[in-house]
Order: sequence, then C-alpha cells, then structure tokens
Amino acid sequence: MALLEIADDLIIAAPGHARELLATVERLTRTITDRYACGGVQLMAVETLAKTSPVDAENFARSMTDPSYQASALVRVAAVLTRTDRKQARGLLADAEHLVRTRDAPDHRERPLGHIARTLARLDPEAAERLATTISNPLRRAQALAIVAGVLVRAAPAHARRLLADAESDALEPANPCFQARTQVKVATVLAQVDPGQGRRLLIDAEHLVRTSRHRDPVLQDAAEALAALDAAEAERIARTITTPVHRSRALTKIAEKLARVDLGGAERLARTITPPYHQVLALAGIAKTLIELHSPPAIQKQ
Repeated sequence: MALLEIADDLIIAAPGHARELLATVERLTRTITDRYACGGVQLMAVETLAKTSPVDAENFARSMTDPSYQASALVRVAAVLTRTDRKQARGLLADAEHLVRTRDAPDHRERPLGHIARTLARLDPEAAERLATTISNPLRRAQALAIVAGVLVRAAPAHARRLLADAESDALEPANPCFQARTQVKVATVLAQVDPGQGRRLLIDAEHLVRTSRHRDPVLQDAAEALAALDAAEAERIARTITTPVHRSRALTKIAEKLARVDLGGAERLARTITPPYHQVLALAGIAKTLIELHSPPAIQKQ
C-alpha cells in the first residue's frame, strides 16, 4: 500500500520511476495468498498505472488470474480510455462483460454489470441501458439504471428522467428492508438532480423503511448525506437518530459542509456540536474547504 501511494504521487512527475514501483507491486501481489487483499491491491495498481500508460495498465489487468478482479480492472482502464480511445474502451468493456457472464456465478454478476454499464454510458447510453435492463434482480437493476442516469443527467436529462422512473419503480419492489432502502437512497441521490422534491420524498421513504433494521446506520448516513443539499434540517434530524458514533459524525460533517454554501453560521454551529473532537475538526476543515471553493477563481479550484 505504501508503494502504491508513492507511485500515485510520482505517476505524473516521474512516470518512469512510478512504473518501476508498480512493477514491484505487481511482483509482490503474486505472493499474497488472500484473494481479496491481492485483488484490491492489483486494482489500485491498475488504476494508478492507467493515468499515464493505459496500454501497460491493460497488460497488467490481463495478467490478473482472478476473473472477477480482472473484469473490474479492465473496466477501470476503459474508464480512462473513454476520453482518448473510445473504440479500445468499448473493446475492454466487452471483454469485461464476457468475463462476468461466463466466470461469475449468476448471483454475483449483477453488481459488476452495473459498473460496466456506468462506464459504457459515457460511450453509448442506449447500450448501457440495454445492459442494465438485463439484470434480473429488481433492486440491482434499479441501482444500475440509476448509475447510467447519473452519467446522463446533465447531457440528456430527459433520458435520465425516464431511466430514473424505471429505477424508482424497481426500487419499490418488496425485498430485504435494508437492501431496498439502500437502493432507494442510490436512486434518490441521482433523482434529486432532476426532481429535488421527488428525490427528497424517496429519501424519507428509505429512512422509514430501514428504521427497524439492525443494520440501519450506514443507510441512514447515506440518506442524511444525500438529503443535506435538499433539506438540511431534515438531514440533521435523520443524522441525530444514528446510534453508531462514526456514522453519525460523518453524516453531520457532510451536512455541515453542504450547509456552509447557504448558511455559514448555521454550518459552524452544527460542526461544533459534533463529537468526538477529531470529527469536529474534520467538519470545520470541510467548511473551510467549501468556502475556498466558493470564493476562489475556477483556475485555482482545479489545482
């Protein structure tokens, strides 16, 4: 991990040195026996390498022996190539889809297909929609459709609205309350960009749905954070009901950052109620960052 962080810092300033470090990372991953640890490190390495050498990143990805992680790596390289080589990106996405459909168990295919659809939406929105609709589980399909809509929401808002209507319908299918509520939050987060009122209502519905679940706090955190830009008071109410301190603090921090755009005094007062002190410091730093973004010239914000 340390080598990856160094390589990521060097990849632009000293790409040759960075690639040497990544080659070392690649060799070291061959000695890791834990599948998840090995795959996670390899994905980070591919993502870093793709910033300056998509060809090397693709070769690295194709050398990975775990089909699921190889598919994810190909998608990450394709995401970079959508800006420079659309044909190659399509080819990598097709290869990733083939890996997912032929190597993964049926119940493990649906999430990676959603990730493929997200990148494909930048190249061919209609193809991405077709891919998303092949997902059989209604909640997974809703998540995939929301992902595609999120890519389209600025360039093709009418298309995004149609996809979100289908996603919202799928998200209302009865299922495990926690999974259903999480799906509704994901759909609502995108929906709020084209219909703030309906997005807000869906987030409130998700809160009610998950309220009695033992695993509600991460979902409530996501709901409060998504609601922060729509209704700060309601978002804070939800955040205050979260019993796990870390999830509650993270939600309140995000709300304070959003609130700073319209009510600096209120944001600072909210931040000073956050405990423990570490999270209060993060919230105040987030408010400061928001102020810098609001009052800095665009050229400075991009640095």
